[in-house]
Amino acid sequence: MNRLFASDFKTLASGGVLYDKTDPVLKPDFDKMWKHVTALAKHVHDLISSSERPFPYEIGKSRNYLQQAGRGRFYYPKYAWIRYIRAGHKRTAPSVSMSLNADGIEFSIDFSEKYAKNSVISRARYVACVERSASLLTQMGVTRDADMSWPRHRIFFPVEKILAMKNLEFDVEITRYLYPLLEVYESMWTDLDSLQGGEEDNHSVSRHINSLEAANDLRPPQANEQPVQGTATDIALNVAQAALAVARGERFVISNDTSHLPSGGTVLRRRRSTQQVSERRITPSTGSDNDTGDNPPSTPIPTTIVSDSKLPANLQTVVRKPRRPPEAVEQVSLVPPAVPEHYTGLDELRANKNVLIYGATGDNLYGHVHNLTGALLRDQLSKTKKRHELILDALSNEEFNDLITLALYEAPRGLTSVALQTHELVLGYYRREGHFSRPLRTMLRQGLAQCQESGLVSTGADPNQWLITPKGRTYIDAHFRYALQEASKAKPRRYVITDYAVFLSPEAGSYPPMSNDGALINDEDGIVRQFATPGPVIELIQKAIRDRKNNYVIAVMGGCQENLSTAFGPLIHLLHKDNRGNGALAESIHISHFGNLSFPPNVHVIIALTPGADPSSIFVPEIKAAFTPLDYSQN
Repeated sequence: MNRLFASDFKTLASGGVLYDKTDPVLKPDFDKMWKHVTALAKHVHDLISSSERPFPYEIGKSRNYLQQAGRGRFYYPKYAWIRYIRAGHKRTAPSVSMSLNADGIEFSIDFSEKYAKNSVISRARYVACVERSASLLTQMGVTRDADMSWPRHRIFFPVEKILAMKNLEFDVEITRYLYPLLEVYESMWTDLDSLQGGEEDNHSVSRHINSLEAANDLRPPQANEQPVQGTATDIALNVAQAALAVARGERFVISNDTSHLPSGGTVLRRRRSTQQVSERRITPSTGSDNDTGDNPPSTPIPTTIVSDSKLPANLQTVVRKPRRPPEAVEQVSLVPPAVPEHYTGLDELRANKNVLIYGATGDNLYGHVHNLTGALLRDQLSKTKKRHELILDALSNEEFNDLITLALYEAPRGLTSVALQTHELVLGYYRREGHFSRPLRTMLRQGLAQCQESGLVSTGADPNQWLITPKGRTYIDAHFRYALQEASKAKPRRYVITDYAVFLSPEAGSYPPMSNDGALINDEDGIVRQFATPGPVIELIQKAIRDRKNNYVIAVMGGCQENLSTAFGPLIHLLHKDNRGNGALAESIHISHFGNLSFPPNVHVIIALTPGADPSSIFVPEIKAAFTPLDYSQN
């Protein structure tokens, strides 16, 4: 199983030691262990949620694993305790618990004396419900803890068994024992709701099971049907045992022996399939307002496609996949940006990618170009910047090593070298500056060594895990507190036009070069290489290639016959919309120091001639064939 590791249990075995802030030797190991435990707790919660319980559950656990030792002292724990309780009732004493120690994992149903005073469920009710189900729990293999004065039932998995399991085996094995404990816990709320006059009564769990069975059989009972006794525990066990048999390559047969079940159980009907069906569409009933009697309207369940080929041969219960979490919604400002929603020439720019605008002497062509660019980028300017972009905007006089320390400052539990390579601060700074002569991985390796020598960062027990030191935290607070405060302001900041556009104007008769040659660099392998930084056109093209979902604009001002050929250099042959593309098969031109470069389709080009210039005087073939002329003299 790759959710917990042997090192996690060894870390718990070393617990019980006081936590020393000046020398936190064990903290990296406990941080890693707690990260794995938190992920496992969420996974078990997903298993609970996917089983269609009568009410939602939530996780009750401490956000910090350090335990109090009195007088401001803390010690490392010897165990981790996670409670699964009804949502909105964290202060209720009963719970279904998962605890981890150096010997293994234990699942149990508990009564916490800490919350007994303000608990909705009393101790007497807890004892009555557990004692009522004691015989069934014992038969399931759940043993009673004799050390407790109140009834506590538990099932223990040793470390050796856990580490030898595969993920699917682990899920099936724990749900086999976890679901009966959950039903005992739910019976406490069922009795309580019935006494308080709530919507549920003593048969709420049975109704819940009936609604699930209704998803499998929508028609009334037929002549060839046979009643089958069962409870939610019986159904869950059949599903769990069948899935475990499939994982092990064994054959599983569902037994209808009901001698072990208590009397008075709910009668469930399951239709026997008379013919093989390749695919079944399950559409449960949504109920209606006219439903009366003991069976209320069932809860609507989304339509699910189940293929028989994916189910065990003898398994008649449909296994539904857990619900997918909702996708993250990008934050958009409610205040529209101060740019026009539509502008003359916008349709031509979107369709042809390139426009050539001209006007009479004295016309404000730059204003037209700016408004046309803003109308094209309007939707993008409504979005708010991300945190790492706000930090990079607020930085000044920073170096690459400062970004490494900042990234570790934002991750108190540390980061690996690989995680630092993909960190938004480090990667964003490397791409934004664009004047580095070495690859990111080489610079990161050298930067970590220099920061470690300066005492700003250090490694934990794992040599690949990097942590910020107290000295490094003080350094960030002293030099970059302003940038962190700017990124933490409640008022969101939006993108501006210059984030997606570059405006070029001729200098000394020509436009900025495509690249700037720098000094000769002696590489690590002994080869002397020419160092070059990209010009504004190549820099924007590289940015557009990485961000293909957004539009970008190159605006060329003051264009004339003499200087237009210098604005795009060799890339002038790729300006036509038919010559653009992304990927290895796209048309490309080789640029010195940058290799083969293509012109992506999300880059739009606007050329504004000198006011009063005649567009027919432009004889550059690539410009005449690729650009749509627009006359702004009447605007």
